Amino acid sequence: MTTQTPNPDVDAKITPEDVAKMRMLVNQPEQNNDPTWNPVAMANDFRRYLNNCGDNNPLYANPDYAKNTRWGNVIAPPMFIITMGYDRSGTLDPELKAKTRGALRGIGMYQSGFEFEFFRPIYPGDELFKRSYVSDVIEKQSEFANKSLLIKHATSYWNTRGEDVGVYRYLMIHAERGTAAKKGKYVEISQAKYTEEDIKKIDEAYEAEYVRGATPRYWEDVVVGEELPTMVRGPLTLVDIIGFHIAIGWGGFGINPGKMNYFNKKRMPRFYVPGKYGYPEAVQRMHWEEDWAKKVGTPMSYDYGMMRCQWAMNYATNWAGDDAWLWKIECEMRKFNYHGDTQWYKGKVAEKFKEGDHYCVKLDFWAESQRGETTTPARATIILPSREGGPARLPVPPKDYAAEKALQAKAS
Repeated sequence: MTTQTPNPDVDAKITPEDVAKMRMLVNQPEQNNDPTWNPVAMANDFRRYLNNCGDNNPLYANPDYAKNTRWGNVIAPPMFIITMGYDRSGTLDPELKAKTRGALRGIGMYQSGFEFEFFRPIYPGDELFKRSYVSDVIEKQSEFANKSLLIKHATSYWNTRGEDVGVYRYLMIHAERGTAAKKGKYVEISQAKYTEEDIKKIDEAYEAEYVRGATPRYWEDVVVGEELPTMVRGPLTLVDIIGFHIAIGWGGFGINPGKMNYFNKKRMPRFYVPGKYGYPEAVQRMHWEEDWAKKVGTPMSYDYGMMRCQWAMNYATNWAGDDAWLWKIECEMRKFNYHGDTQWYKGKVAEKFKEGDHYCVKLDFWAESQRGETTTPARATIILPSREGGPARLPVPPKDYAAEKALQAKAS
């Protein structure tokens, strides 16, 4: 009987030492390994971002259209903010960096949830700064891979005028790849296949996609409980993955082609494991390489959670129209979105309320796969124009956000 040699890049376990190291990083700065994807906001960058996320809303993509809106020009799609920002996070204390080196090495990482708050638009010519830190570490038992760690992160953004632009909070699940593969929770899931009838249904949904556009959606006209129009995104293909990288960059891991990838491999060698050619490739490739996806516990390659978050923002702003403001949005990644899967966005108006001089609605919505599974529950708060109160007013950052920024500044 032969014993298989453990693969440190697949079979690594979450240890008490890993947990202790990660907890030492709470309230400490963290830095992105990629250079800023969009140092200066440009109208063509908005169009490129939007097109590569699979949309064409003219408020963000067409200056001739946008000049006649309340904004007077194109503005950035909401999630464009993550592509910007000169990093002002600061650096880890060298002693702390040494103590925490190697934490969670060889452990898988999965995007689980996102929260955004937006305070003002990004215009062509704007430059942003950002500050990021680890906000919490939580131990949890997982059906997917037994023991896991939930790591909460936060990034705040402000412009060169000192104005708060937005805040981005996200949750990453760190799980044991080998354990996930052995448990095989999703192994029975089959590849999507589409009939002519299925294709017709998807195409008709794209053709009929609802975009409120220039027609104001007044707060007084909204009815709690009303259903939102259905929107489709998919089937997911490799082109979607490539396009999303063109839109947002490489997601903070520093991977690039050619010589630049070689230098990144030197910098973080354990992020690279041998691929089918025998040469080390980024572990991130489970998003486009099915063999590697199976080795780390999923039956097929799958999307980035942020893709569905972008689609959720797309869905909310399509409904709201040009005169509204997407204030808050949160998304949960409950199921994988595999290559070949189609997501159907559906929802309803959950609440209608006033907050100060803001006329707000809350939307509850979700993405549902062709398997009938809810993959992405989401909620959004939108400020609408009002016949009584006038145009939608931009929100002021809440007091707890000021405290969060102060904490981040202290950490840096």
